[in-house]
Amino acid sequence: MVAQPGAEAGTNKVASTLYYYTLVVGQIAAALATTTYDESLFKYLVPNSKLNICIVLEIIFAVLIIYSPSLEGVFMTTGLTAGQMLLPWASFVFISICEEVRKAIRRCRGAGARAREPSAAGPLSARLLEP
Repeated sequence: MVAQPGAEAGTNKVASTLYYYTLVVGQIAAALATTTYDESLFKYLVPNSKLNICIVLEIIFAVLIIYSPSLEGVFMTTGLTAGQMLLPWASFVFISICEEVRKAIRRCRGAGARAREPSAAGPLSARLLEP
């Protein structure tokens, strides 16, 4: 059976949209995972309001890019099903578990739990990292 060109194009659009959304979710996981060096996110939670705003905006922009007809044409995306939207969150869970295990091992070795401290790179870095 030969695939029709239109069906293949639709499949490619779904695949590229799913890839894009997986990158967005992976970025969110990485941002949360690197919030602390040693302390578990379950204990630290997410007190950085600027990071929280960025995460919410990133999700809103991703949903607009995926579901807004005018943006679908610009970014070559297509609407995803609810199941397809849930799939990338497996990467979030995987990254989070790996990072929590790493932090637990570091705490067991006596490194001590501490939040990420602003570096001396400059005032902008300090402002962005403040809670």
